[in-house]
Amino acid sequence: MTVRPHIILAEDEELVAAALAEFLETEGFRVTITHDGVQALEAEEKDAADLLLTDMRMPVLDGEGLIRSVRAGRPNRFRCKV
Repeated sequence: MTVRPHIILAEDEELVAAALAEFLETEGFRVTITHDGVQALEAEEKDAADLLLTDMRMPVLDGEGLIRSVRAGRPNRFRCKV
């Protein structure tokens, strides 16, 4: 059985999230859609992502705050800079 890389997609626009998820799934990724940074953090706690794809402007917790929170919890996992 092949393990599919897991992407957490944080996007507050539902149509954009659905379109991106559909494309990523056809490319072989397993996608968890969330609609704000807090939901993305909760998803990360339940099922850690191989990649985080985030909108920068979202309600509740924006993309920059989300990235900083995930990196703080897993400092050696995500290496991109904000």
